Amino acid sequence: MASSPEKRYSSVEVLQKDVRLFLNEYPTEAQEAGFWVQSGFFWRRNQRICQTILASVVIVIGGLLFFLNQLTESERRTTQALQESKKHAADLEKTMKMNKNMAESLDTLPKTIVSRIFAENQQYRDYQLLMTPEVSLERSNQFLEAAYKTEPRNQYIVGALAANYFIGMDFDKLKDLAEKHQRHLHHYIDFFSKNSS
Repeated sequence: MASSPEKRYSSVEVLQKDVRLFLNEYPTEAQEAGFWVQSGFFWRRNQRICQTILASVVIVIGGLLFFLNQLTESERRTTQALQESKKHAADLEKTMKMNKNMAESLDTLPKTIVSRIFAENQQYRDYQLLMTPEVSLERSNQFLEAAYKTEPRNQYIVGALAANYFIGMDFDKLKDLAEKHQRHLHHYIDFFSKNSS
């Protein structure tokens, strides 16, 4: 339909060829199709295959992104757990060192200071047993055993030490203590009598 002859089809055969190309989803010569137009025709000709390939690519990329996200999250949790573990280990080491220093200093305390410290032992032990049972019981035992060496006839110290041994299920030490203080710890003697086989 163009006015200049060089812009029109030169023959009916050339026109028929372009019509066949267009009907078969190919770009025509008259279109002078570039990359994007040719890509559009290719998509229309192979729509199912292209959709399948595109879906596969999206699934693979989505899977990779999900995997990388999970890997990053796992690494973050591992790092956090490691930091918490180091912190707990440092706290435990500090507590054990403090316990050791206290036990060493208790041996040198005079009787009056030991009595004052152990007047508050029961309250400390009951509270700390709920927080850190193993460490607290060990610490309380160190206090009481040091006090017992200083004042072996103090009924409060004897009773508290026996209770600690019973809570910690250290029945050998409890039995020895109960035999030394049968009058004051008679209920423990009864316990061993009933449970001996």
